[in-house]
Amino acid sequence: MRTIDDERAGRLRHWIQSAYSIAQHDALYPALDALLFAGDLTDHGTRDEVAAFWRVVSEEKHDGTQILSVLAKCHDNWSEGRNSPKDGMRFYREITGLPTSYRIVIGGCSFIGISTSEQTGIYYDETQRQWLSDTLADAARETPDKPIFVMHHEHAMGTVFGSLPQDGWGNDYFCDLFKQYPRIVHLSGHSHYPLNDPRSVWQGEYTAVGTGALSYAELTVDGQNKIHPPGHEKIAQGWIVELDAQNRLRLRGIDALSDTLLCEIILDLSDPPQTFSQTPQQQSARAAAPVFDADAEILSKQTQNGTEITIPPAHCPDGMPVFLYRVCVTDPAGNVLQQSLVIPEYWLADPAPLCVMLPKPCGESIIQVHAENAFGMRSPTIRKEMHSEQ
Repeated sequence: MRTIDDERAGRLRHWIQSAYSIAQHDALYPALDALLFAGDLTDHGTRDEVAAFWRVVSEEKHDGTQILSVLAKCHDNWSEGRNSPKDGMRFYREITGLPTSYRIVIGGCSFIGISTSEQTGIYYDETQRQWLSDTLADAARETPDKPIFVMHHEHAMGTVFGSLPQDGWGNDYFCDLFKQYPRIVHLSGHSHYPLNDPRSVWQGEYTAVGTGALSYAELTVDGQNKIHPPGHEKIAQGWIVELDAQNRLRLRGIDALSDTLLCEIILDLSDPPQTFSQTPQQQSARAAAPVFDADAEILSKQTQNGTEITIPPAHCPDGMPVFLYRVCVTDPAGNVLQQSLVIPEYWLADPAPLCVMLPKPCGESIIQVHAENAFGMRSPTIRKEMHSEQ
């Protein structure tokens, strides 16, 4: 039986292979200039885990592809416990020969990476802040009129899905610096929130992109964070990112478990922020409430444990995923007997059927279901009457 580490290593290997395959089928530019990893390269930051990560990457990378990684305070630096000196970055540099913070120019664009602080072991420090300030100024001067790609592990606070204070995964240490440069494209991980959620691409003073995860999915639902719904462990997502000569950024979100395109977004970065199209207000204004097919029907089946209902899938006319389904069981007078929440595996190309277990009906009851998109817009409600003899 494979261990979890083996499984994640297999997903990493397959993701890199998929990225090359996708690139090689592009007639205009069949290459990958770089592979970017936004932290949590390991579980505990041990030397063996860093070596295992590098073994997969070095075996799969092609000549001409640069490896750009940052390391996280949490998983990449827990080798001696959360409150002990951090060794993960030293292991990374010794094993890979690569820096843990850097500025590199590729195709006329600056790529800046910031790993966690080795001095404090608590996210970042003032020396890093000054380094970033100086490095951003250099990038703006030396690669003018081009995006500046910046990566650290945590989301910038108040940007993508997972970065709000109630989510618990945002970091505001560099936000004031980022806001000075509208050409920044900030890449981050940490939250494991699905990249094909429309809120995972954000534009405001600059652009921010959440990178998804290769291990498990996590969500904030109804203000409650760190939700791990059924099927959350089935995820292997990543972006294929292309920039053309007119500064149009093409983001393709891929489900590497099935090698399937989940979403595609084109960002015009030619004149930021005037050309921005993915602000929360713009996204919400374009969004469409989910709908069920005209013949959609709630199915039910009696089991020893109760009544299993299967919810027909809804869809959003704008092509965005359905975020959740709310199930409400009432008596004929409208009194609520039970409420349930069903989160579809929208991070997968082929999600499992939508099932929920209810108690066996005692007398008459009515099941009501509606779907919601990421912005809380609701579908019409579908219903099914239930009787104790069913």
